[in-house]
Amino acid sequence: MRRINDSERNSEANVEESTSTGNDLAQIETSEDHVNFFDGSGAIFNMYTKLTEQDDNKLVHRLQNDADRILIFTGFLSAVNAVFISVSIHDLKPGSQDTSAFYLRNIYQLLADSNVSILASSAEPPPFSPPRSAIWVNSLWFLSLGFSLTCALLATSLQQWTRRYIKNTQSPRYRDSPHKRARIRAFFAGGINKLGLPRFVEVLATLLHLSLFLFFSGLLIFVFHINHTLFLPVAGLTGILATLYSLFTVVPILRHDSPYYSPISLSIWHLYARFSYEAFSILTFISSSHYFKRETWARFKEQTEASRKRLSQSMAKTVQDTVSKLSAQLDGQVLRWTFDALREDHEMEQFFKGIPDFCRSKVVTNPKQVLAKLSNAELARALATFLNHTWSPNSLSEKVEARRLMVCMKAIDTLDRQHLPMDFLYELCKQGEDRVFLHFVFARDNCWRHCRGTETRFPMGGSRLGPIREIVLGILRL
Repeated sequence: MRRINDSERNSEANVEESTSTGNDLAQIETSEDHVNFFDGSGAIFNMYTKLTEQDDNKLVHRLQNDADRILIFTGFLSAVNAVFISVSIHDLKPGSQDTSAFYLRNIYQLLADSNVSILASSAEPPPFSPPRSAIWVNSLWFLSLGFSLTCALLATSLQQWTRRYIKNTQSPRYRDSPHKRARIRAFFAGGINKLGLPRFVEVLATLLHLSLFLFFSGLLIFVFHINHTLFLPVAGLTGILATLYSLFTVVPILRHDSPYYSPISLSIWHLYARFSYEAFSILTFISSSHYFKRETWARFKEQTEASRKRLSQSMAKTVQDTVSKLSAQLDGQVLRWTFDALREDHEMEQFFKGIPDFCRSKVVTNPKQVLAKLSNAELARALATFLNHTWSPNSLSEKVEARRLMVCMKAIDTLDRQHLPMDFLYELCKQGEDRVFLHFVFARDNCWRHCRGTETRFPMGGSRLGPIREIVLGILRL
């Protein structure tokens, strides 16, 4: 009995020890998470998770929307394929009506002429051989159905993959451990980028387009062997659709600003780059002989180098190079659109305040030439409208009025145009009448203080002040 009691005590002690050990481990793990949550690195990890959570939600939302649209279209295409296949499948197997017609024909021959004897070989119907057109039609339609169902399966899988990604990266159990959540997100995000999941939608679109092409090909063959009159409009419609699709595919290669695009445009781009490089390489080699001028060889050599560069870079990089070459023209379009879109006073203030920095920009090529797209009359009218709104009956504080007046003065002085100051004052008086000068007087103290405090910010030639500042200061001294 004593031995039994000792063994029971030992087992109870082992149980208590194991229980305490498990509790200690749980406490250690909880304390580790607690320490990491309040660790100095928690702020950075929390910032990372918040920023990446927004990006991940946008990515998942976009992929799921694309998958939903693909599922709708594949469901419709699969239903249409199934209807046509149910009609054409009968051409691949012998029909009972053909067998009955064969025996009836033999019976009719026997009844019509009793002297006619039917050979044993012709007593049985000949072996069935489906028409070649039926084989082609059903093969194309079955392939189309297979591609559309495969596309539907992959679209459903894409939705499941995105949900799994969100579940793993935004799991509630890591809410108290920002470092763990950040590391898990970085781990799965790296896998998504390396395996190209965001580009998977284009693969689905390619399969869907291929399925549609196969269906139309089978439809043309099917209609051709039914009725030639019906075949002509169907072939014309299919030809128009094929031409438009080809244009949508090729246009991005010829015009880099084209909004049209198809899933195979990128493949056609690589084929075009490879073909052009090989063609110009051959022409460069041929023109290197003494039968051609050196200018011809230099021209082909230049085209070969351009084709080599195009082949080594992506389609997006080529678009960026084209944009860089047209930067001056595009900057003018940006400036014109922004100026025409100005409606609110705070928008005008931001625009005019940015003119001096725009003129000093190192990124913009010849900023003043870009700004020349805006005429003096347009700028003067906009500046006068802006100040008249500032000095409207619902007046702002004197500090805001003085600030906006200084913004206009700096913009006019920076532009340094000959007739702009007088055009501005003409528009100002034309729009505001006598009230403009009253507001000049009321804003005198603040504006004078700002002018004196920022005298070195204005461009001066020798002892001569900027033109608009000279005029405004002369009015303020009255």
